[in-house]
Amino acid sequence: LHGMILAPDGQKMSKSKGNGVMPGDVFEKYGADALRLWYYLDTRPATPSPIRYEKLQGNRNFINKVWNASRFVMMQLEDFSDDDIKNLDKIVQDNVESSGKSSDKWILATNKLAQEVTNFIDKYRFNLAVENAREFFWHEFCDKWIEETKTLVQNEPDKKLEYLGKLIATLVIQMKLLHPFAPFVTEKVWQSLKKIGLLS
Repeated sequence: LHGMILAPDGQKMSKSKGNGVMPGDVFEKYGADALRLWYYLDTRPATPSPIRYEKLQGNRNFINKVWNASRFVMMQLEDFSDDDIKNLDKIVQDNVESSGKSSDKWILATNKLAQEVTNFIDKYRFNLAVENAREFFWHEFCDKWIEETKTLVQNEPDKKLEYLGKLIATLVIQMKLLHPFAPFVTEKVWQSLKKIGLLS
């Protein structure tokens, strides 16, 4: 899947040079998901790849973005009754299950992303699968859709369940796509949604 992993100085890791990088130290500073993302994004078949701490930092920032954006979405449900949650869960499930047939622009875009990521995985082009999923989450879901949902809910409060259901459905699909590459944060988001009463 990849060539030799080199030290940050571009040399082969060795005890005598003292340039080895311990995975446990990386986990503690950046998180296991950040290291996994680096592994998929920045290593190439048959090509030596030095560890780049700035890339690990960028990956950690992305993992934080996934968690914070997901938490923000879930915070919108804090005043929901049990009946609201049940109705919302049905809307989420309906959107996820009909993603291949939906005419909604958000669901269509997320379904297209799922097809692209799946195709890249099937071709073992993991770096492109991760890059597409990451860029989509950051720039479409966070920068556009969350902000658009805020406006829609404010202007049409009677449709709050519908708009949040669609937003959460796209979040669920993206967590599935990111899970092979960042399993810890995506599992945490998934279990948090289930704790609220969704994904039943």
